[in-house]
Amino acid sequence: MLLCFKREFVESDALRLWEACWARHQTDYFHLFVCAAVIAVYGEDVVQQDLMADEMLLHFSSLSMHMSGEVVLRKVLDLLFLHTLTLNFNT
Repeated sequence: MLLCFKREFVESDALRLWEACWARHQTDYFHLFVCAAVIAVYGEDVVQQDLMADEMLLHFSSLSMHMSGEVVLRKVLDLLFLHTLTLNFNT
């Protein structure tokens, strides 16, 4: 997770993300939902441009300090909600 989000987010956002991950809100895998949310929010260019792996890394590195922790956390909550619905539907 690239030094626990410290490269990607301003310090206050990184601290909020760390706290959310440590709280393990609804799942022990909250950190994976954070990673998926980053891709969901900021990955459209990757798909549109059909970037190779090294180009993807460069793309996400270029977003360093330009990502919003609040937007990512909102997307995490959306993904967790969908995950919960899926679990409830399958049981």
